[in-house]
Amino acid sequence: MADYNVLLERIGKPELMEGPVPELSAEDYRNLQRLNDNLRRQFAHFHPTGWGIELNYMPNIMPIALNLFEFLTTTQGRPNIHFTEEHRARMTKALAQARVSFEAFKQTP
Repeated sequence: MADYNVLLERIGKPELMEGPVPELSAEDYRNLQRLNDNLRRQFAHFHPTGWGIELNYMPNIMPIALNLFEFLTTTQGRPNIHFTEEHRARMTKALAQARVSFEAFKQTP
């Protein structure tokens, strides 16, 4: 399996996509790299010491991550090859719930 940053780079190459390429700005790419570098690695390489997630990254990262996930699972064949209609309905519902939860998070002081 390819490294996260390699995969992130690949989604911007039309010759590697089965449909449209997602429209991501340079800032979107930076935020998606932060998702991997600052958040995912903290979970994957947890050491039993003081630990926390910097919440100030979330308002910039989560909408982009949710939109990109939705884009890839609705426009590309390979990520969906084994999805049933029930899977698609569950993903649509989960994305909607995640967005509502995230909006509520943003409103919390």
